[in-house]
Amino acid sequence: MNYFNFETDRKIQKKVEEFTLMDDFFFNFFFEGNPGALEDVISTCLGEEGLKVESVTCQYEIKNLNAHSLTMDAKAVLKDGRRIDVEVQRSHFEEIEPRSQFYLSALMFNSLERSRKYKDMDDVYVIFIMDRDHFGLGAEKYSTGDIILEPYCKMVTKGHLIFINGKTESDSAIGKLMNDFRCKDSENMQYNRLRERMEMLKNTEERMRLTESLREYFKDELEAGREQIREEEKAAIVQNMVQNMKNKGLAFETIAELTGIPLSKVQAL
Repeated sequence: MNYFNFETDRKIQKKVEEFTLMDDFFFNFFFEGNPGALEDVISTCLGEEGLKVESVTCQYEIKNLNAHSLTMDAKAVLKDGRRIDVEVQRSHFEEIEPRSQFYLSALMFNSLERSRKYKDMDDVYVIFIMDRDHFGLGAEKYSTGDIILEPYCKMVTKGHLIFINGKTESDSAIGKLMNDFRCKDSENMQYNRLRERMEMLKNTEERMRLTESLREYFKDELEAGREQIREEEKAAIVQNMVQNMKNKGLAFETIAELTGIPLSKVQAL
């Protein structure tokens, strides 16, 4: 068991070292209670300077996408005073197009308070930070516009989808942001508040809280590892017992009868 604990701690510490903002778990932990760092992300993705995040709600239950849980909901105020709701997702590509529409619909539904009229609803944005260029056109950012109806006319929409190409490498604001998302430490990060948060999580007492949260998050996997160690220990005990019987000259058939172990296995041990 001591060996298991040592190996587990070693693997967890290695995982902490390797974490980037492209990791789902670390992404949520990074921005929890840190609206300033999230402001840099949202402002860059929306192209809105002076944006202020009023509140951030993070949800860790992102393992089971079938549960349809949202990840991070932020209430923000633009420079001109308009209020917006923003959902930020670190996302992969499984069913991304219908899933993005679900997230947008869910956020729009939750953003409208009972006493408000539809026309007074805040603008809603769902931002997906992707691992790569999902649409394959080489753009840094893909976003939805107004709804086009047939015959041709335009309907202004309150809901907006934004997809960020995580492979972007450039000196643009989005390029610098994606550089920061790929960094394992703070040394080469471009955005000050992201760099400060990374330094805190990787090199201060906050690392201990991150480590414990990671252990809790993967507790099922860790327990499975413990069970595997227990089975390996049992197998070692059985092997030693059979070997001792062999050394005392007992016939293989006798050993199989006494232990209940199949004869073929006794012969192989």
